Amino acid sequence: LIFDQFEEIVTLFDEAGARDQRQRLVELFVQLLRGSLPVKILFSFREDYLGKIKELFSACPELVDQALRVTPPTADALSTIIRGPFDHYPRHFAHQLSPALARRLVTVLAERFGSGDISLSEVQTVCLRLWQSDNPEKLLAEKGPQGLLEDYLGDELGKMPIQLRPAAIALLAQMVTSAGTRNVISASDLFQRVQEQEGQFTPSLLDQALDGLSQSRLVRRERRRDLVEVEI
Repeated sequence: LIFDQFEEIVTLFDEAGARDQRQRLVELFVQLLRGSLPVKILFSFREDYLGKIKELFSACPELVDQALRVTPPTADALSTIIRGPFDHYPRHFAHQLSPALARRLVTVLAERFGSGDISLSEVQTVCLRLWQSDNPEKLLAEKGPQGLLEDYLGDELGKMPIQLRPAAIALLAQMVTSAGTRNVISASDLFQRVQEQEGQFTPSLLDQALDGLSQSRLVRRERRRDLVEVEI
């Protein structure tokens, strides 16, 4: 049994009325771990929630010694990420990104990310648009990763109802810092900032626009305690 994003047992069940439900869930997991059923359980969660989850599972202290810390991939992993599916499952794909193109893509993406962590969502988007192209080599040469990402953004915004697009653009603008980095912000603060600067958008319209951005996967929305936080 695999429980991904298991930190939500903390973020979604931390209100007074939900803590009893969380405790019942924890007791169920402990019974499965201690019982005779031939079952293995994998909990996957963010590292910064380890302390709280460890406290919840005080009845199973050995879990901490059965953990694997997964670090974010670096640029060294780009070649495996891009070519791995084609190398391991060659018959699954109608066509592939050629090894030569993959090497070029590794170079330009490594330059984009520098010494920092790579953005898997950006790598996924760039690779998918190239794979869908009839001439990926030409497309990469003309657009580069930045152009491909901007085209993706334009396509996704174009799918939204026209009346929501200005509000969606205004929301996205407030989710980037002055230094050009992503800004994690609560939905309520985000709406307030947009209304202070723009003025013409109602809370209802902003909520619809944010919902559209979330459905398009341009924005990730996550509840933490009593706040809904969003980021590009």
